[in-house]
Amino acid sequence: MSAPTVSLILTIHNRPPEVTKAVRDSFDLKGNAPDEVVIVLDRPTDEARSAAIAAWSDTSWPTKFVEIPGPVKWMCPARAWNHAYNAATSDLLYQISSEVVQVAGNLDRARDATGWLDVALFGACTNSVARPLVNGAPPGFLAGSRLPRPLGFIVCMPRAKILSIGGNDEAFMNGLWYEDDDLFFRLWRSGLDFIFDDAISGVHLDHDRPDLLTPEGQAAIQKNAVLMVRKHGTTSPFQSVQKIAHNTPGRVRWFRIGESRETRRAAAAAPSEAHSSPGSTG
Repeated sequence: MSAPTVSLILTIHNRPPEVTKAVRDSFDLKGNAPDEVVIVLDRPTDEARSAAIAAWSDTSWPTKFVEIPGPVKWMCPARAWNHAYNAATSDLLYQISSEVVQVAGNLDRARDATGWLDVALFGACTNSVARPLVNGAPPGFLAGSRLPRPLGFIVCMPRAKILSIGGNDEAFMNGLWYEDDDLFFRLWRSGLDFIFDDAISGVHLDHDRPDLLTPEGQAAIQKNAVLMVRKHGTTSPFQSVQKIAHNTPGRVRWFRIGESRETRRAAAAAPSEAHSSPGSTG
């Protein structure tokens, strides 16, 4: 069976040109070539639009630009991601935050580790400024196997499975945050295993979000928190999920309760042979 195809997808709203260029250039590194690129311009500023088109038009990969019109202000990206899921055509979606610079080899490792298995693969991510960000983790830590959490800094997912669950719930467009928590929890319930692999990693270029600290921002976050509780009974549904974790250095795999021991062993062993070292975490 041939290797699965991979679409790189990202959304851009107001990224500065130097950030867009740094992220774009990281895909020229060895082992980072996608089969296609889908860029969703989500109510972009003029500067962000021009920078994105200039940077991502200069590639050897088929590239699609999808623009969502509307007021130039930060909003939940649920609808933008759904546009990306529908515009992509590959087997796998390699989804990144538009300010995460990749290390060499990420896409090749994602192809090897994901293959045709029913898994969602989450990469490690560190912040470019080493400040405390996650309770119980060292300064600069955002995501990785030492504290596995399904987050969208770097994630590779089967496109067919994403479409089967309807993508993001656009009810979250009425507020801020939690749309990715809801998506990943529904993805888990659809039958996928989750892999947290430090061999696939990136650096999040630090930026401020002062809009979240305003009364309006806090109210928008609370609105989506209420929606999350209404849907799942909690804002942190994975904390109560029963699962089996298979741990190896730099890698954690979550299995659903009820799978046979033989199935778990086979699935845990096969992807591990694809790369022997945990690699850089940026």
